Amino acid sequence: PVTNFVTDTSTLFTNSEHWFSSWQDISHSSTNPRLLRFQQLALRQLVDAILDNEQLTEYAIAHQLNYDAKEARKLAKTLLKQRPSNLRLYNAYALVESRLGNFEAAERVWSTAISMSTTLPDTDRRTAILLWHTWIWQLLDRTELHKAFSLLLAIPEDQVDVGKLSQHPPSVANDARFTEILKARRTLESRLAQAVSLHYADLICNYTDLLALLAYFTSTCSLTPALAIYSKIINPSNSCNPAIEASCLELLHQSRARLVHLHTLTSPTGYRPAQITSTLAESIRFFPNNPIFLTLYPPHTQRSLLTDRIRT
Repeated sequence: PVTNFVTDTSTLFTNSEHWFSSWQDISHSSTNPRLLRFQQLALRQLVDAILDNEQLTEYAIAHQLNYDAKEARKLAKTLLKQRPSNLRLYNAYALVESRLGNFEAAERVWSTAISMSTTLPDTDRRTAILLWHTWIWQLLDRTELHKAFSLLLAIPEDQVDVGKLSQHPPSVANDARFTEILKARRTLESRLAQAVSLHYADLICNYTDLLALLAYFTSTCSLTPALAIYSKIINPSNSCNPAIEASCLELLHQSRARLVHLHTLTSPTGYRPAQITSTLAESIRFFPNNPIFLTLYPPHTQRSLLTDRIRT
């Protein structure tokens, strides 16, 4: 797809009701069935020819999902038989099941793949964080915030008991939960530092986003601590991260905007429009053509102005 924002797993597979889709401007443009069939065959041949390109395989499934979800499921299953240890492919398959309305099946796929990841070599296991990140955001899109928090705290254990995720809403008040939070924070910080040192752009984004979500949940859904996590990485004056590439920075801004957007929709205590607009304005200064920031900014600017008038 041709977009003016950075395409990643979330934009390839998202339901456009929840977030910006890489396909939203072209979903109905390819109406010629022959052209569509040609695209699908060409992608399949490329996937078969370039076995080690995980992003291409992911893209092929997302492309099929955009036109026929059931065929996308068949494609994902077929490719998994050929690549049974490909975690990104398991993640794509889970997202297809989710889009088909089979969220329990999707959770079983994520849980199984996460458990399996512990047996893989380190080079293959790195992608496991994508499974956690995607699953957590799917829960957030479903407004299952308590379950998403429980899942986030399970990351250091490298396994998930799906049946227990919803049993007890997490609280930060007791000692046991505080220990879990501390362990999750240390795990995410350590792995983020490693990703930064090795220049793994996608991992940097995933770990930063999860750290920000942890800060968000543990501050009673206050946006300020979460924004501080992003600032440590995306602030250009931060000499600790001089080598982060532009596309990674833009994706971090997009991740931050996604959390900001979630906050405006689900915060139990409301939100400060001025904080939203200032955050989005910063992103626009760095990436003035990104439609995510340009779309989210105007309505919150209007609300901020209205709030200022009421106060005066």
